[in-house]
Order: sequence, then structure tokens, then C-alpha cells
Amino acid sequence: MIAALAAVVAAGYAGLAADPMAYCNAVQNKVGLLRYPLGTIGAWSTTAGEMADVMTRVPRVYPCLDTVVAKEAKEDWRASITGDPAVLMITYQTNKPSGATRVAITVSPHVTAFQVTFPAGSQKKYLVFDFGKKNVDDSAALNRWTDRTVTYLDRRTLHGTIGEPGKVGAAHVIRFSAPCTSSGSFNGSGPISEGATKASGVDASFYAQFDTNTVTVAVAEPFSDMTKAEGFLSTEFSSFEGSHRSCSAAWEQTLNRVELDGTDKSKRMAYTALYTMLVNVIDGQDGSCYRPYYAKSRSAGAL
Repeated sequence: MIAALAAVVAAGYAGLAADPMAYCNAVQNKVGLLRYPLGTIGAWSTTAGEMADVMTRVPRVYPCLDTVVAKEAKEDWRASITGDPAVLMITYQTNKPSGATRVAITVSPHVTAFQVTFPAGSQKKYLVFDFGKKNVDDSAALNRWTDRTVTYLDRRTLHGTIGEPGKVGAAHVIRFSAPCTSSGSFNGSGPISEGATKASGVDASFYAQFDTNTVTVAVAEPFSDMTKAEGFLSTEFSSFEGSHRSCSAAWEQTLNRVELDGTDKSKRMAYTALYTMLVNVIDGQDGSCYRPYYAKSRSAGAL
């Protein structure tokens, strides 16, 4: 079916009109995946949590109320997850450390944006940025990326790096829409170091506290350096709403190359299959660690 749909896309087939975004399922079996068409970064939501990039699997971003908690690797805090190709919407369980926090996620080619809304009346509101490799299979090449560091730059900016010792890995610039009021670090389930400006090691994690009920977090990731990450933030991100509109328009243009007529079920199956194929095609340029394995973009599932 995927091969047939690919041929349809290439031919630019036009049938009877339909709204592909209304029939495209970006969440399957409680797993959500977003990627800007032919983008590099891809946001991922699983039982392990919400990750800014499905390939490097960092940072895992999650909310906490009242106190900072080290989230277990496979503990699902979500109450619900919905979405379309341009946004994921997560609501957390009230009886978890997150409380009933709500998070919306969208993407640009190199930036993932989180819009976090804490429950009204919450006193202490935290976001954790987990750069650990606990969500990586032992047999995966990413398991060798043991150099992991998160650094506090200022009240609105964190820098993160991960990589294999002695080799170039990935850089991250994390930018907040509002200044944090306090911050600190921890490793795994170890003690929290309030006021620390750096976390390092295979379980490096950092947290930031906010006064505002809603905060937007943008995470830029190149496979090079911080300068490139800052450039991506400057050119690709101005607001959550702007990134959402851009992502939605890009997917509408891509998916509208196929217009189907039929039952709601058949259209949903067809558009979901098409999206599943396209969302798994990545742009491996820009110094990506996957670049040596291929000359052109290919499916992430084949790597």
C-alpha cells in the first residue's frame, strides 16, 4: 500500500476533494510522532514521556508540581494524547507528580516547541529536561553516546550536548518564553542539587521553576554546534502559534497532493498510511550522524 501511495504522490493525482488533516492520525496506540515534512528533528510521545527528538531521544521534557521528581524510564504519566500532523496534545494524570498539566507540541525542520499549561492555582511549577540515555536500547549505536551535559546559560536558556566520546554528536539550545525563577540538576534518582549550573553523565538532568502558568519551550538541535542551534532558533521559531501554523501549512500542502473519496474509515486509513510513510523520511544532511550511511534522505525505520 505504501508503494502505491508513493506512486500516487509522485504523479500528483487529483481525485475528489478531502481534508487530509481531518483524516490523518498522528497518534497510534498512544504513541505520537510529529516531523515537519523532510525535517531533521521529530517530536515523540510514548509511555516513557515526551521527547524533543525521536532520533537522539533527548531531551525528555516533563512537568512536575510542588517538587521535582526523577521520572522512571517507562512510567506513563499521560491521561490522554491526541493530535494531527502539526500538533500533539497531552493531558497528564491528576494523581501523578505532573498533576493535570497540559502540553501541546509542534515542530519546525530543526526545532521542537512545547507549550506547557500548568493547572490553575499551582504554587510550585517545574519543568525537567532529562538528557539521560535510559530510553536507549543497549544494542543501539546511540548507547555509546555517553558524553551528556546540560549547562545553565541564563534564566531563559539551557545548553545541552550528547555524543560518543571523542566524536561530534548533537547540540541543543533550549529557550524559555519566560524566565525561570530557580533551577538545579540531578542524575538519575540521585539527590537534587538546587542552584547547580551544570549536570553531566549518562543520566544528566536539569530542572527549571516558573512563576507563570503557561510557558513555551523551544528546543533546537543540529548535529554540529551551539552556533548552528542558535541560528535555527532565530530563523525557524518566533512563537508556538507561528510554528504550529507553519507546520500545519506544510503538511496540508504535502498531503493535499492526494485527494481521496470514500468512507471516513477508508480515508483515515489511506491518509494515515501516507503520513506514516512521509513522517519517517528524514533529512540527514547538516552534519547528521546518519549522513555517512546514505547519500539521500531515507526512512528512519530503515536505519
